[in-house]
Amino acid sequence: MGTNKWNKVIKFLDTTTAKPDKVLNSLKAVYGKNKNSMYQDLRSSWPIDVVYNIYHKTGTTNKTKKIPLTQVISNWIKTTDYKTAYRTFHPGVGNSHWDLPGQEKMMKMKMYKTLTHKQHVKNCNDVWNSKSGKGFRKELENNNGQYPFTNYISKEESDALGPVSSSKLDTKRTYKKEKDHGTDISFENESAIKK
Repeated sequence: MGTNKWNKVIKFLDTTTAKPDKVLNSLKAVYGKNKNSMYQDLRSSWPIDVVYNIYHKTGTTNKTKKIPLTQVISNWIKTTDYKTAYRTFHPGVGNSHWDLPGQEKMMKMKMYKTLTHKQHVKNCNDVWNSKSGKGFRKELENNNGQYPFTNYISKEESDALGPVSSSKLDTKRTYKKEKDHGTDISFENESAIKK
């Protein structure tokens, strides 16, 4: 591989404060053998959860009242939901959530950091305002506050589900044992589908 291919990259890097070991680690994460590793899965899933919870104002009691975004984020960070999510998506030393026998590989990831409340707010705000965060927000806005899981399944599976999304179903279904079919579940209130 000739150096001519890399001159543009090196020239750009010379204009930044980037450190060679950090650039190398980034390249390994993107182009390394384990592109579909647990590390990448956790790293890419965290923004989806952050945007979803900020969008739904998790932790905010009065969701109709207009309050600053940083307050919405702060309210969520104070909840046990946030603490559980942060620990789940950020394995590493100091995180008791992953410090179990058999999780040694997860503990080596070094994704967990002890941060102040203010740092958590800033990081979540950065995710919300990032390019991917804006994309996730658009998905939520276009799909009644839910991520369209049909983007992640095959066309056959989507067709089998039909035109009704899960967000349009009444979640308070009643179940009763069917005598005719011997199944444990019947949907008594199928007419409860919201129009």
